[in-house]
Amino acid sequence: MTLNQLTYFRKLAETRHMGRAAEELLISQPSLSVAMARLEEELGLVLFDRAGRRMALTPDGEIFLEHVQKILREMEETRLHMLSLSDCRRCHIRLGCVAPLFDAYLPGKMRAFLDLPGNEKVQFALDAGQTPELVRRLKNGVYDMLLCSRWEDDGLAQAPVLSQELVLLAPADHMISLASWQELADLPLIGYEEQSAMAQMLEHIAVSEQIALSFAYRAPNEEAIAALVSHGFGFAVVPRVTTLQHYDVSCHPLPGSGHIRQIYLTTLKNRRCTGAARRFMEFCLS
Repeated sequence: MTLNQLTYFRKLAETRHMGRAAEELLISQPSLSVAMARLEEELGLVLFDRAGRRMALTPDGEIFLEHVQKILREMEETRLHMLSLSDCRRCHIRLGCVAPLFDAYLPGKMRAFLDLPGNEKVQFALDAGQTPELVRRLKNGVYDMLLCSRWEDDGLAQAPVLSQELVLLAPADHMISLASWQELADLPLIGYEEQSAMAQMLEHIAVSEQIALSFAYRAPNEEAIAALVSHGFGFAVVPRVTTLQHYDVSCHPLPGSGHIRQIYLTTLKNRRCTGAARRFMEFCLS
């Protein structure tokens, strides 16, 4: 298989039309047809059902498309990584971050850093996401560093920069006081997506408190959870992030000793930050 074949296949899968795909790829239709025929011959599979110029993916084609998208995505991430090593990126900082930090913490840090002499021309490339995906992209060279939750991985260097108290989130007009964690387990709860760092943290807390938590709904982040809580879909345990003030919700203490979500500045142990990224990392940790 060649890179051209994979690129052609993805475009044809998107358009489902041989002529339109060839036009967008800037190649002739016969060239595209020959490339796809050779690809199917090499794989020993039929990837498309053909009806004239209109085409549809076969079940095997759908599976192959998943692999192709992953390969092309990783190639693009590799390209971006290589660009980051060039001199033209010396004044750029590529930062991945959990979304709530964009509300106040990160803009404040950026502004204070840029106000320091010598940093006036530094530019940030910012991206938000959940910790597992951010870590994957850090390893693939997309970012210089992350601001994210704790993640168990021997290849990461993580230094704490921010602590956020965990609270019980309730609708704004709901008065509630929990005497025990078991009372929490009896409430209708809204949780985080199962693979997220916060979902794992809440699971560990439940084990330590000897309770079982079940969730009526799951959502990707604090903003989505707060929106559901504000409309009466249930309660949630979340970090006390500044974005909660934008929703019609109230925060209440959790039983017993305080639990916190720690935010870490995260880099790779085997990849040293340089230039502006190095200066920003030291600034955040100072």
